[in-house]
Amino acid sequence: MATNLPKYLHFVARHVDGQWVVACLDFDLAAQDETFEAAERRLFDQVASYVEEAITLDGGVHAEQLLSRRAPLGDWILFHLGMLLQNLHAAGGLLRGYQGPSPYQTA
Repeated sequence: MATNLPKYLHFVARHVDGQWVVACLDFDLAAQDETFEAAERRLFDQVASYVEEAITLDGGVHAEQLLSRRAPLGDWILFHLGMLLQNLHAAGGLLRGYQGPSPYQTA
């Protein structure tokens, strides 16, 4: 099984009704909590579990399909808008787009 995991993961975070909603666009997963840090931590745990399950479930037969599940276009637009607003220092802390290295690199 040749599973190509992304080198970087893309995230978008929104502050909605007193909660932070953080989404990983590369796997179409999301988590929420009262603080950004707590929501991000929940999401990272969820991503780790999802990747491990995708690789090991049924011997990894469906890993390629599960690990290429991307968020809808609207979420990617929010990501890029968040990146732009952050670069302009205009998001007011309510929308963040960011990326980070993937801890799941294959050899």
